[in-house]
Amino acid sequence: MRMLTSSNILHSNTVLYRVFVVITNFLQAEDYRLSPRLNQVLSAWQKASLLVVFSVLLSACDQPFKAEDNLQTSNTKQQLASSSELPERYGRKALFSYPEFSGPYQVGSQLLQLTDWSRLDPLDPKNLDYRQLQVRFFYPKQYESLSPVNHPMLPVIDQASWNYLIGHQILAGKKLRYSNYHDARWNIQLDANLHQQNQPFPVLIFSHGYGYNHNSYSAMLGELASQGYIIVAINHSYGANPAYLAGGQSIWAKTLPKDDPGRFISLWSDDQRFVIDQLFSLNQTDRSPFYQKLDLSNLGLFGHSYGGAAAFYTASQDNRVKAIMNIDGSLLQTSENHLDQPFAYLLSKYHQPGYQFDPSSSPIFMVRLLKFRHQSFTDHILWWQWDFDDGSLSYQQLDALRAVELTSQLVDDFFAQTLKNQRSRWFKQNITKNSEMEIIQVNHSVR
Repeated sequence: MRMLTSSNILHSNTVLYRVFVVITNFLQAEDYRLSPRLNQVLSAWQKASLLVVFSVLLSACDQPFKAEDNLQTSNTKQQLASSSELPERYGRKALFSYPEFSGPYQVGSQLLQLTDWSRLDPLDPKNLDYRQLQVRFFYPKQYESLSPVNHPMLPVIDQASWNYLIGHQILAGKKLRYSNYHDARWNIQLDANLHQQNQPFPVLIFSHGYGYNHNSYSAMLGELASQGYIIVAINHSYGANPAYLAGGQSIWAKTLPKDDPGRFISLWSDDQRFVIDQLFSLNQTDRSPFYQKLDLSNLGLFGHSYGGAAAFYTASQDNRVKAIMNIDGSLLQTSENHLDQPFAYLLSKYHQPGYQFDPSSSPIFMVRLLKFRHQSFTDHILWWQWDFDDGSLSYQQLDALRAVELTSQLVDDFFAQTLKNQRSRWFKQNITKNSEMEIIQVNHSVR
């Protein structure tokens, strides 16, 4: 009888590989994803033992594919090259690169670790820690010649995201190639000096989709910063993959309850309002790098998916927000909420709003993007097109670079109109439909 090793099993059925990934991630997450019942049944040493077992199985499963990506010895690669069992899982081999941002400013970024001492984190397993958030700023920087050799640049994919999430993703039997992203960097300088113009910059707060993180939108947020905005991207702890606590401990998104998917909306809204408070403090503190550079009288709020739903909720509660955009997020916990601020809603091809807006309330702009899927608003679409540019993936009816460009233009156009009082290019009632988008509802005249 032939013995089935983990690798043999994987070649015949990749589903088991995915099972190993899921179980290993559950156990590695230090109880962050385990149900209360499972925590009661398994002791700490039992969970540690299971983690060792499934880590070994996962390692055995993944070895053939890491070898294909030049992460194994040449001897192993020669063996794999002669094997007809190895599927064609990887695309081209080339370091990921992205075009220059189109705006007049170069882009810098800083990361802040914030703690809200006014509230305990309800998602903390021990219910002892105060709510902690990472916030990444994208902003116009002082001009200087950029070189990754002389200046640290923002990684395209951070190592933890690759190790525990992105590196294990499979799309139509394909995987991203590690060597394409290990040394890839955005044209965004870390800890750069803010551009010293006389006038403060308009501020946009951004919240990611559930299970993504604030770095999953770097192309769009970098483009907006190059146009003269300061972007404040929140990483919502226990809703991001990954997030980090003070000291560098990584934490992972909890599973949304199926019977109440909007349960964490108010928590994320509290995060957004806390960040608004912190921005006012940073703007008034002379030691702050953003001292008197934040135009908080023109504050916009937007988000993707769950982050967009939370933004809608926050704007209904906080009049410091002057304009809001929801990017393809289902509106949850909104039945009693009323907006007075201008509101834009970007929808992917098949997304139905599921919410009846009052046409007599706030100015409303609704746009359906006819080739977009839910993931098309993230950096992920760029990575998959980079590795597989042969049209072999079903979503590739939409060019990834065009997806970022169009999304950035719509976001910029809406906030330039509502915060800067500039003339609108896209949100016009006489533009109802073209090959890329359709204006579903507009109840406000635009300039």
